[in-house]
Amino acid sequence: MLSSLLSWLWRQRLAVGLLLLSQKLSAAADEPLIGSLVTCMEDGPYTHPITASNPCISCYCKSGIVNCEYVQDCPSSDGCHNLLTGASAKAISPCCPKVCLGCTYNNITIRSGETFQDENSCISLQCHGGVLTKSRDVCYAPCKNPKRIAGKCCPVCEGCVYKNKVYSEGLQFADNKDPCVRCQCKNGAVSCIKRSCPQLNCPPGSVQQPARGECCSTCGGSRQTFRIKNSCLYHPLNMLFRDGSNITQPDNCQSCYCEKGSVICQKETCPRYKCRESELLPPAEGECCPKCPPPKKKCKLDGEKIKHGKVWFKSQCTKCTCLDGSTHCWTKDCSSVIINCPKKTHELQYIGGLCCPQCVETNDDTGFIPCFIFQPLALCFGDPHYRTFDGFLYTFQGTCQYTLAEQCDPAKRTFSIQVKNSEWPDKTQYAFTESVLIVTKHLEIELQQELQVKVNTEIVTLPYIKLGHVSIIQKGYSLAVSISLGVSLIWDGNSYVEVSVPQRYKNKMCGLCGNYNGVSEDDLTGRNNVNFSNPDDFGKSWQRGISNCATPLSIYTNQLPMSSCLHTNTETLTWIDNKCEELKRHVVMSYCRTMIRDISIYYNSDQCAEKLCFCRDPTLCYCKLALQLLRACQPLERSTIFRDEITAYCGIGAYTNRIF
Repeated sequence: MLSSLLSWLWRQRLAVGLLLLSQKLSAAADEPLIGSLVTCMEDGPYTHPITASNPCISCYCKSGIVNCEYVQDCPSSDGCHNLLTGASAKAISPCCPKVCLGCTYNNITIRSGETFQDENSCISLQCHGGVLTKSRDVCYAPCKNPKRIAGKCCPVCEGCVYKNKVYSEGLQFADNKDPCVRCQCKNGAVSCIKRSCPQLNCPPGSVQQPARGECCSTCGGSRQTFRIKNSCLYHPLNMLFRDGSNITQPDNCQSCYCEKGSVICQKETCPRYKCRESELLPPAEGECCPKCPPPKKKCKLDGEKIKHGKVWFKSQCTKCTCLDGSTHCWTKDCSSVIINCPKKTHELQYIGGLCCPQCVETNDDTGFIPCFIFQPLALCFGDPHYRTFDGFLYTFQGTCQYTLAEQCDPAKRTFSIQVKNSEWPDKTQYAFTESVLIVTKHLEIELQQELQVKVNTEIVTLPYIKLGHVSIIQKGYSLAVSISLGVSLIWDGNSYVEVSVPQRYKNKMCGLCGNYNGVSEDDLTGRNNVNFSNPDDFGKSWQRGISNCATPLSIYTNQLPMSSCLHTNTETLTWIDNKCEELKRHVVMSYCRTMIRDISIYYNSDQCAEKLCFCRDPTLCYCKLALQLLRACQPLERSTIFRDEITAYCGIGAYTNRIF
């Protein structure tokens, strides 16, 4: 009896000495263990009867000392509400003190958090806390002629290029429109797949909604449970089901049942939609997935069919649009030009290509000097840069909500145009215009990213027309918005907004777009008629509501970060340099310089390249930048060669002659 006790004590002492060598074991203890290191003779694996019986510890000899460590890292238990401990955990993973319940299906064991995919059948199995989600993957081919490969679920597009961006071998990335579509560059080709989210096994109150850019919801917290034989614990319903029982679901997207202790859910995967999320129609009765609305009806014009939403000019003064099979036309009113033209010093002349007569100043000595009366423009785009009604250009990097243009007198105010500026995603410290808010007496219109529009907080389908109040029509890459009393806007759905007001508002305007008094030197007049010398102070004076916005970084104090072009690949950067040089050397520039005070903001090599480097789609941004230039040169309609080149390069409908 005594000899057995002494033998047991000796084994315990030796075990303590061995376990001291493992940092993980000693770190887990409240107090450090006291003992001596175990020595060895030959470097290499070290086996001792005490540690050999424990599969979780591996020992080896190095420099005469025995070192031991864990051989298995245990998965995280965060978000698991079927957490097993003790003997139940060791039965699944002998080395882990707690394990999330896995799944069993057709004699296949899948750990919680893992996915099993059958490439031939396009079926994927995902396990989450004892619930196995079985779904058919939906393929998406980002090219016209995808190539099918034997034994693979989805076809591939040769070349690792997606949306004009080159991806490296093995890299996985999400589709920019649908975060549930995952793409991968493998063997020099891109394949994309949409997979259903796993059915979660946690109470509804623990479900966490996906973050921006993420696809699936997750479970928060964790909960220890006990495994009950021949039954399934389903937390969303807080119920225990016996094997073979069906589990009722709240929608038509999945059907679930209990089998051998695992909840098996057959789930439908909805396709990648071609329409915007705001346009989707609710699922029909008995169906799972929403659908895109049916295509709008076309209009007939001289025997030809015109697409819904298309705008055309019936004459120089009349424009028409097709609205779901019906043609609607409007005629421009030229009365303001005729009334405001001083008869003693000017005369009205019709110039080719224009609807309304132009007010031309007469001169006895040299014939006449052209004095074109056109609606002044305030241009706000990009970083953002601003051009006021009176032609003053400045840069303001504020990231708040600001008044862009409104009547100064609140009692007579009929509209207010506001912009919400934010930092570029992943491009900190650069600002861009994220959305535009138009407030009138009857409507509140919000122009959002990707040309999405809300009217009185409700998402609307374009074109949207409310006679006597507003017209919102998509033209090429942009939205054209007209509100009553001649005020109009152009919004590109990304960062560029253009405001146009008639002359009746002269000397009555306030905001970032200036005071519109014909004098550019005093355009930095802020709220309460305070004059500023610094655009940052001027911009902050027009801030609305939020008081704790970030201090804008100023180009005047050299605070701005390094160029984003430093992170652009060489091939794209060469293309950007060539396109910016085209803008710079084009013949239209020599003419535009006579009209616009500082047109270099459009083609200056550094500013042009910076805009295109920032953009996810440099081709699209180049077209938008070129169109901004065309609009700035628009009043005399002399830039037809450049306009035709841009139309050919960027696509039919990219540019329209006039917007009124």
